[in-house]
Amino acid sequence: MKQGIYTLLIGLGVSVSSYGQIYDFQDPKKLSGSVNTEVEESLPIFSKDSSILYFIRSFAEQNKGGVYDQDIWFSKKQKDGSYSDCKPLEKLNTKYNNAVAGMSPDGSLYLLNTYEGKTDLEKGVAYAKRKGAEFEEPVKIEVPTLDIEGDFYGFHISQQENVMLISYKGPGTLGEEDLYVSLKGSAGWGAPKNLGVVVNTSGFEMSPYLSSNQDTLFFSSNGHGGLGDADIFYSVRKDSSWTSWSEPVNLGEVINSPKFDAYFSKNGMRAYWSSNKDGEFSDLHMARCVVPEPLEITLSSTDCSIVTG
Repeated sequence: MKQGIYTLLIGLGVSVSSYGQIYDFQDPKKLSGSVNTEVEESLPIFSKDSSILYFIRSFAEQNKGGVYDQDIWFSKKQKDGSYSDCKPLEKLNTKYNNAVAGMSPDGSLYLLNTYEGKTDLEKGVAYAKRKGAEFEEPVKIEVPTLDIEGDFYGFHISQQENVMLISYKGPGTLGEEDLYVSLKGSAGWGAPKNLGVVVNTSGFEMSPYLSSNQDTLFFSSNGHGGLGDADIFYSVRKDSSWTSWSEPVNLGEVINSPKFDAYFSKNGMRAYWSSNKDGEFSDLHMARCVVPEPLEITLSSTDCSIVTG
């Protein structure tokens, strides 16, 4: 997480609040192993114990839909810590674009919904229950009023499986692609709510990722300025409305480049993202998250008590 809120109480009910940077990043490099190839890799998602990495591979001849398709691939962590021996997730790949949007603690997967033959009519998200080493048939998740008009869209399900972030163009969208949130209650998922004008712009906002404590949003955008085509930003949630956010902050030159940077995620003390800074197609990159020095504050006071005799 890049940012948090510190509050210092002084005197009788006076408070001073400021947003502070929690993480810097160091030692950026391409992900080791055989994940990165001459085609495109993006959207890294790790299992809870980091033993499995899921990602998207696009423009690969081995994909079910051919070179113009994107499929889910996976790799098991090797003894040296790298991710190699990458394989397509055959059971859950179709001739349409496939992607993992989230994961349950038991390894079950949230997916782009392309499993009912209605992908051109009804774009959404599905859930595939893990059963041993296999997955059951994906089942559509009902999200009331979800109306995706554009061809570009994505989903992110929080670790707690109660928050769904969606990027898409729909009725009332501010730009090319906005970020929305759907919250899960006792009756199921709620209608998507636009995150508002502080986050969304007339450009595109995409590839949302929510921190584990659900207070910090990471996303990619070409509408907030930055270093290149699309940069990764973070914004802190101010209240429970999910429409009040701090001004987005660029993650900086360690993460972002003059080209396309997106699909940020975090696993332990490592940040992962996708960038095409080294070529035509994107590769997966990694950087260490660095905790800053502790903030030291010295307070002094004056005894203002009144003594009467």
